[in-house]
Parts: sequence; C-alpha cells; structure tokens
Amino acid sequence: LDLARAMILSCNGAFAELGNKIGWQALLETGQKFGFNKNFLFADLKINDSKLNLSKGISDLDLGWTAIGQGKTLVTPMHMAMIASSIANDGVMMEPKLLYSVVGRGGSIQKQMEPRPYLTTMTVEDARFMQGIMARVVSEGTGRSANVGGVSVAGKTGTAEVKPTKESAIAPHAWFIGFAPVEDPTLAIAVIVENSGTGGKVAAPIAGKVLRRAKELGY
Repeated sequence: LDLARAMILSCNGAFAELGNKIGWQALLETGQKFGFNKNFLFADLKINDSKLNLSKGISDLDLGWTAIGQGKTLVTPMHMAMIASSIANDGVMMEPKLLYSVVGRGGSIQKQMEPRPYLTTMTVEDARFMQGIMARVVSEGTGRSANVGGVSVAGKTGTAEVKPTKESAIAPHAWFIGFAPVEDPTLAIAVIVENSGTGGKVAAPIAGKVLRRAKELGY
C-alpha cells in the first residue's frame, strides 16, 4: 500500500513497516515538530504532556508499535485536536485557549484573546497532501460513518488496544480526529470513547454529529 491507501484503510502493518524504514530518530524528530515530549503550559490552561518514547536501541517490534501510535505512546484528546487543526491550518498549530473573550455587563467586549501560532508542524505542501488523504478517509475509508451530512468532514480513525487483565480482554479505545468543512476548515475535533470498540464504528459518527451541529450554530 502507498501512504494514501494505508491512511484510508487504517493499515497498521504499513505504518509499522514505514516506521522501521525511516528509523527512530526521524520519527522522533517529526513527532517533536507536532509537540510530542513538549511541556504544554499555555496562558489559560495546562495540558498533560504527550509522550513519544523513542531512543537509541529500540527494537524493531517496539518501533513498529510506536509508528502506529500504540506501544508506550501517550496522547491527550486536546493534543490530538491540535494536531488535526495544524493539518487543516496548512501546517501551523495555533495555541489553544479556553477563554475567547470577556464581555462586560453592557454587552461590550472588555478583552479579546488574540490568535497566536504555536508550532509549524509541516510544510504547506505536506499539509495539503494530508488534507486530501483525510478527506478520502471519510469519503471512502474507515471514517465513512463521520459523513453524517450537513458538513464535509476530513479525519482519521484510531483503535487503541488496551492491555488485557488476567481475567479477560478489554475493549479498545475508539478514536477519531478531524476537521471541517473540508473546503475551508474552521473546526477541529478529537473524540475518544474509552473501552468501546473501533474508531470507525464508535468515535467517527460522534465526531460527525458534533461537527455538523457546530456548523449549524455558525462556528
């Protein structure tokens, strides 16, 4: 599979093989561009760090697991939404903010938070390439259930396996990250439903409904 089909079909084997081909250093350097292993301390919120555990001497097996986003990799929903937004925003990750503005009793805006770039994650060309692939994930791949109508959605599904207990297996965490509308993005989203199943079946339709409603509300 080429990269596009591997994304569209969510093929773990392709990404594990690719991770071993490029090596741990290149994968780590790219992850750091997206904010992995970075302290997330912003003006009005603090986010737990996302961990990309890669170092010299890592086995091919562990490198493969890391390349598909599992193994010892740790992420937060906020960071995954930031990654989706950077792809939608032509490779520029903006600083997240909880506060948008402060409105006085008379209805006038007392303080307006200004947008501030945080990281450059990729080139414009690479971002546009990823935008096209993520749109295809929803139109023809594992994210089809995010296509609920009312807004065009691009995204990527994820199914994070959970270590079983001695008694039984545990259902995986269902993930979906994405953005909308595809043609002129204003919204980014990350959905995780713990111990629920696959991202395509569980998280994607939730994301689609949230994005459609946000579009209806004028966001």
